[in-house]
Amino acid sequence: MTRFYSPKTAGFYDSRIHIEMPGDVIEISDAHYMALLAGQAEGHSIQCNDDGHVILVASELSATTVLRRLEADLHRYIEDTHGYSIPSQATFQAVAADPATPEEIRDQCRSVARWIHGTVLPYYYKAKADVISTDHPAQVVWSFSDACDTSSPGVTLSSVISKLG
Repeated sequence: MTRFYSPKTAGFYDSRIHIEMPGDVIEISDAHYMALLAGQAEGHSIQCNDDGHVILVASELSATTVLRRLEADLHRYIEDTHGYSIPSQATFQAVAADPATPEEIRDQCRSVARWIHGTVLPYYYKAKADVISTDHPAQVVWSFSDACDTSSPGVTLSSVISKLG
């Protein structure tokens, strides 16, 4: 079996499967084929250089793609930190405002809300502004844990919610 890449179709071909192939195919090894697929999965594009070699080229991610990753990281961070997926402001407000909820639990819920609103979200909005204001959004780096962990409340939202049941 032999693998090939066609710059014209930007596709791979396998001699066991394809009887006819474009005239511009370039033979590649199995290892190179696997490396190209792995690079493509990481967002790189597959191209041919001036020497006719099939190579990976770093692709510049759009601001929209980077912003989606930033927002996903925000929600993942809150979930990882508090064991509660995408906590909503309504959850905090409902628990903190319910007079039937013990005051200790209400205070704990308010501390999580203050941390998210006072630390996590401002950091998110700063990173978002950085992404929007640059010509190279993929170069913007953020780390919620580095920026926000030091001020994290000593209680998790999931532990607060579990006390209510």
